[in-house]
Amino acid sequence: MTAIYALIPAAGRGARFSSDGENKVFTRLRGAPLLRWTVRAFAEHPQIDGIVVVTGAEDIPRCREVLSGIAQVMAIVA
Repeated sequence: MTAIYALIPAAGRGARFSSDGENKVFTRLRGAPLLRWTVRAFAEHPQIDGIVVVTGAEDIPRCREVLSGIAQVMAIVA
């Protein structure tokens, strides 16, 4: 059986999103950052075996914090 992995790009600054230059994936929606909603959707899919999030080096610590507890996240890389 072939493993299926999700690669999630999360390195946007949000200039057109009006997020004051902050990475738009940290904008909150219904109590959680957009990135968490996205990653959880993939994590809950039965065919996804793992998730890799690609972000800017400066956002790696915050991504780790936002995504803590989601076991399918294998790596957060720049």
